[in-house]
Amino acid sequence: MSLTFVVSTGRCGSTLLSRLLHTNPDILSISELFGLVPIKDRLAGHLDGGDFWRQIADPVPFIDAMVRDGLTLPEFLYPYTTGRFTPETGVPFISHMTLPTLTDDPDGVFDWLAAIVPDWPTRPVPDHYRHLFSLLSDRFGGTATVERTGGSIRAVADLRSAFPEARFIYLSRDGMDSALSMSKHAGCRIPVLVEREGSWTRAVHNAADRATGQSGRFPAIDAERIMECEIPLASFGDFWSTMTLKGAAELARIPLDRWTTVRYEQLLLDPVASLCRLARFLGVTSSPEWLSWAAKQVRPERIGTSIDLASADVAELRAACSPGYAADEALHAQHPPTAAGIEHGRSKR
Repeated sequence: MSLTFVVSTGRCGSTLLSRLLHTNPDILSISELFGLVPIKDRLAGHLDGGDFWRQIADPVPFIDAMVRDGLTLPEFLYPYTTGRFTPETGVPFISHMTLPTLTDDPDGVFDWLAAIVPDWPTRPVPDHYRHLFSLLSDRFGGTATVERTGGSIRAVADLRSAFPEARFIYLSRDGMDSALSMSKHAGCRIPVLVEREGSWTRAVHNAADRATGQSGRFPAIDAERIMECEIPLASFGDFWSTMTLKGAAELARIPLDRWTTVRYEQLLLDPVASLCRLARFLGVTSSPEWLSWAAKQVRPERIGTSIDLASADVAELRAACSPGYAADEALHAQHPPTAAGIEHGRSKR
């Protein structure tokens, strides 16, 4: 079985790409297995099966608090109102985002995994993940595993070190459009706000809970402040550029045949050509039925969402994105699409 990671800055269409790949029977598309948790921390050392299971299954208090306090993300797909687990008692980490993209019965699949994984022997953590991918492939099918975690462009070096056999798909979107989308997404607003505030506590927690320090309860997430606090769009442009620069430097160290690129804009305007190209890279088939279905799922109107911004915002945002644009263009230049492409989104301005 082959292993490929889709790496991106986030807010650039990786969720859509994962959904499209998921419907190809030759692909096991896994989403957000490392979401909201530093990837490097999840790949280090040796663990026995029980400890590895706890790593991927134990609730993450901060994620549960986000759901509890109304700071939900589109990636949070667990059926919180009907499922067996609740944010108050703790939802397994793997159940928030990963299992619901694979099955309509995340609790049942969780129980199936819980009966198997803890008995695995002690081995390097990456080997546990390889066996997890194999186990999921046996159940859900697919000869090619494609994992996608939003914002994983920052972890190319860690992923490559842990999985030297893996290949990479670099997915990008116009930086200004990505930054605008980031400004509306809690998962992106939090790190930008923390950087501006200089304090995690001031950025995310409710002041009353900080003062009282309620025992046994993760401090309340100040969802309203996180989403309503004014943050300059240029801050998100800087955030996008920083991630793009870091990822580009690492991808440039990988042999060209081990990675490829795709633009979100190309995926929306010509999904058939884009998906055929990716299928060839993954070594899987692209049936007419799959391509026909996929072509009906895209929304080309999502291209150029930042074009109507005020001129002052456009100038500041373009300047913030400029370093990332240069790095992004250099990456795509090494893997030009075989079909007729389009100009990058910023060329419209």
